[in-house]
Amino acid sequence: MSLSPMPLPPSPPYSPPLHPIAPSFPHLPTNTTTNNNYDASPQPHYFQWLSSHPPNSILYVSLGSFLPLSKQEVKELALGLKLSGHPFLWSMRTEEEDDDVAGVAGVGEKGMVVPWCEQSRVLCHPSVGGFLTHCGWNSTLEGLYAGVPMLTYPLGEVVAELVRKVMDLEDGESKEMRRRARELKEMCHRALEEEEEEGSSMRSIDAFVNDIVMHCKGGKRG
Repeated sequence: MSLSPMPLPPSPPYSPPLHPIAPSFPHLPTNTTTNNNYDASPQPHYFQWLSSHPPNSILYVSLGSFLPLSKQEVKELALGLKLSGHPFLWSMRTEEEDDDVAGVAGVGEKGMVVPWCEQSRVLCHPSVGGFLTHCGWNSTLEGLYAGVPMLTYPLGEVVAELVRKVMDLEDGESKEMRRRARELKEMCHRALEEEEEEGSSMRSIDAFVNDIVMHCKGGKRG
């Protein structure tokens, strides 16, 4: 399978050519997703914490930095995380931090809250087995690249239920989600492959640059 299995229709007359380029975002080489790469010193404290847990056991939580959450929404999410019984790493902006939230979520018992983290590296860490996200475009692409199942901004009582389901490695629906996530991960990696210069994104970028060069030279597109 490929992220671009069907060709685009021919460009209309007198219009620039169209080139599909996706996914396009800063990403890690595939060989950085092993435990050995995360054990090197020095590492931020949250990486050390991640490395102390077994594979696919941590839920990573990040709801973006553009739209703020109300205190009630943050507390509902915190309670759901605690009730799920699963360890989590929550990237929470400073203005959203609250001592009550930390207590409700069980921070220090099963959870860790940080004001910022290297999201793409966290998602690729072997111990991360799920991503609770606001579904921003960059976060979605990074989640696909990492191959982790995503919870799309649940609220209230459904938080605990969905976290338990997604993080249960023996649950049938969870297994299917992980299978699809791995499939999408492989598709993203193929599209972004740089070493062999065969990825669909690399070919499209090369063609796009070539079109610009030809236009600047006054030539015609071959």
